[in-house]
Amino acid sequence: MKTGWRIALYALAAVFVVMGVLVLAGVMEPGRSTITREDDLFSLGMSYMNGEQSADFSLEAGDAIEVTVVQISGDLRMRIACGENVVYEGHNPEMGQFRVNILTDGVYTITVSGQRADGSVTFRMIRDESKGE
Repeated sequence: MKTGWRIALYALAAVFVVMGVLVLAGVMEPGRSTITREDDLFSLGMSYMNGEQSADFSLEAGDAIEVTVVQISGDLRMRIACGENVVYEGHNPEMGQFRVNILTDGVYTITVSGQRADGSVTFRMIRDESKGE
């Protein structure tokens, strides 16, 4: 009878060890992000993201980039640059929406980096409609 209880206790302990490993694996899992890149859109949804994502857009003077930030937690950095010319740089920006005006033609690189970042950031290119007239 004692041997049966001992086997049951070892089996129960093994189950708890396996469950603990599975829980820790879920907690320590690397961050994930969902990325949407279209002609005039770069959107990044983050879940415990550690790393960097970027996208390039060809823009002209008079265009703008509409930025929407929903940051829940973690550390978030954003940068918009045309070559060495940085037009916006933010560290843990406030939630909400703002606009970055483009003053010169060029290829603009949008970079988002995070450490344990949760939330979302969307960059929508607003083309200057007056140029078509």
